[in-house]
Amino acid sequence: MTAVPNVRVIESNPFEETIERLSKDIKAAARTLERNALRYFVDTYYQMQEARIRSAGQVSAMTADGTEPHACMAWLSQQNGTLERRVHAMLDEYTKYDPVCLQIRRVLGIGPVIAAGLRAHIDIEKAPNVSHVWSFAGLCPHIKWEKGQRRPWNAELKTLTAFKMGSCFVKLANHERSFFGLVYRVHKRRITEANERGEFKEQAAAYLAGKKFGPTTQSFKAYTDGKLPKSQIVARARRVAAKFALGLYFDIAYEQHHGKAPPLPWVIKLGGHEDHITADDIFAYEDGQYPREQMVYRLGGNADDLKRNVNVEEDAAEDAGE
Repeated sequence: MTAVPNVRVIESNPFEETIERLSKDIKAAARTLERNALRYFVDTYYQMQEARIRSAGQVSAMTADGTEPHACMAWLSQQNGTLERRVHAMLDEYTKYDPVCLQIRRVLGIGPVIAAGLRAHIDIEKAPNVSHVWSFAGLCPHIKWEKGQRRPWNAELKTLTAFKMGSCFVKLANHERSFFGLVYRVHKRRITEANERGEFKEQAAAYLAGKKFGPTTQSFKAYTDGKLPKSQIVARARRVAAKFALGLYFDIAYEQHHGKAPPLPWVIKLGGHEDHITADDIFAYEDGQYPREQMVYRLGGNADDLKRNVNVEEDAAEDAGE
């Protein structure tokens, strides 16, 4: 007869939380994480988030079909969520004690995970100016990944900034005190107007020639008309907001590391632009101490950007389907 191992059965609550909370020792250890370990925990957080969403989706699908979700599936969904929260708490602890992360977390839309991710992926010693950071994050449009060549940017950093961080700013487009939501708002309007004037006709033709699109898709229709589809407009404005945010991160990290003011971006130093929006300006705006109208005009906006709201839900849906 096969021996049956002793199994502790929880009858009162089958979904009892069994994953330990962060102890004082673990919290103290979290504050000393090095860049490689920090990168691992940021990646792990997003993997756990994806697992939690996937298992929760399974439970929701069963419920919608009138099927009682299996107890194991519901248990897994809960455990995935608990693990996600534990790693989030660890990154929260790290970023509360790191001076660079503590500052960048003041930005609406940037929490402990994104702050920790920026700290983990960007080595400020290897970035003499902000252009190096933009290039490393894949946010320089002139840099192409040619067939047979090594990818010229960090894929994880690009996902973190251009997509995850940028998508947060899309959702904050109508928030009166979100500087990067305002950047998205202004640039989306400017790109939309340029698109209507036919300024992207050559780019549209190149997209149409280089990729296959279904003849009934919105993308095919827009490119055929010599214009960008809305998903492209949203994505471009999102990337501009992410690029601005990386510029702020660089300024903070550079000054913290070198003890002096960061060098000006090329576009300000040599490119003919005169107005450099500083970290102090951005934080003053987000703290409600800087006039909204003045900031809109400094970003190249106009009266429409002060009056017209963005359909955030529609833009987020377009962005997800890019």
